[in-house]
Amino acid sequence: MTRDDNIEEYKDFCSRVAVPLFAQPYWLDAVCPGEWDVMFARKSGRVAAAMPWHGVRRLGRRFMLQPQLTQFLGPQVDFALTNESHYRRRSLFRECATDIIGQIASQRFAYVQMAMHHTYTDWLPFHWAGYRETTRYTYLLPDISSPDEVVRSFHPSKRGHLRTAAADGLVADCAMGGDEFRDFHARCLATKGQRPVYAKAVFDRLAATMAARGQCAFIAVRGRGGDLQSAVFVVWDDTTAYQLMSCTDVRNASAGASTFAVEQAIRFCSSRVKAYDFEGSMMQDVEFSYSKYGTVQRPYIYLERYSSLAMEIALRLAGKTR
Repeated sequence: MTRDDNIEEYKDFCSRVAVPLFAQPYWLDAVCPGEWDVMFARKSGRVAAAMPWHGVRRLGRRFMLQPQLTQFLGPQVDFALTNESHYRRRSLFRECATDIIGQIASQRFAYVQMAMHHTYTDWLPFHWAGYRETTRYTYLLPDISSPDEVVRSFHPSKRGHLRTAAADGLVADCAMGGDEFRDFHARCLATKGQRPVYAKAVFDRLAATMAARGQCAFIAVRGRGGDLQSAVFVVWDDTTAYQLMSCTDVRNASAGASTFAVEQAIRFCSSRVKAYDFEGSMMQDVEFSYSKYGTVQRPYIYLERYSSLAMEIALRLAGKTR
């Protein structure tokens, strides 16, 4: 089958299986156009699982990498093909994962990188195939249908930030566009000596795609004089909103600006989805902040595999594995 055939079959799969936002065809077309394909595992001639993958060429070798701005990917299994018992579901996943692992091996990638959605907790087939696992964490508000209750679950320090925001006269709006957010994000990073980790073209394409679908918002927080202090870029699917990016002008912002931006994003999303995912971080200060929003910590599986020890050393020295 050709890549076009694979993508059409995958679109059909997504029409009947609840596939998370980051694995949707329109998302992948935005973040890695022309650079993604799909592997399938079949049972009795029917697609039982599908795994979209992003392939690139570096140093004359092929890599399978997470696309930019994409938290999760990995295998997507149609569990409707089995009953609800844990054993049957686990067996179906392992059978499909083993099939897909064989297909990955046939591609002879120099390096494979994969982050699985937090609802997938079994990585043993990958362990048996020689993959290396790192447990990472995301932070989730499972139910934001009552935003006032969510705010009451905030740590006292976060509620204090909201009182500061009110005293300082901060206001929030959704009038910000993608260009303004991207430029503000870059300026905020520059104050810390950092640069965006995504390409401008990728961001612009993604923002345009999600805006056209009505599945994103840019929440801006401004001071009394209209000065932009903090902003959040949030995207969503049928069930969950994802805080894709947030940024604050630490030089001029009120102490309550960033918390107020997040609170307003949660309120905005509460009428659209049930859950709110902060997307997590392994950075200590970011984790410390996210954990104070009344979130639950959810582990997710991050997998890597090098074609050889020599390849691992070469790629790590060249900084080409991220």
